Amino acid sequence: MASVLLDAKLPERVTHNDTKFKQCNAGRCDGEDFAVIDLDTVMPELAPYDFGDMVRTTTSPAMEDERDLEK
Repeated sequence: MASVLLDAKLPERVTHNDTKFKQCNAGRCDGEDFAVIDLDTVMPELAPYDFGDMVRTTTSPAMEDERDLEK
């Protein structure tokens, strides 16, 4: 899959590289104030990797550190 993205010549962007909802902090109920936290993994990367990580972590029924592989 990496070769497909590289062959597409997508531009590198500044990405978070650990895109999970627990890495975000909404300050108000209306969502106007929004901040990404834990910026130690920020670097230039292809945006689809960040998007894919976000989809993986938000659609999985199990926690990321779940030890029961049946879940």
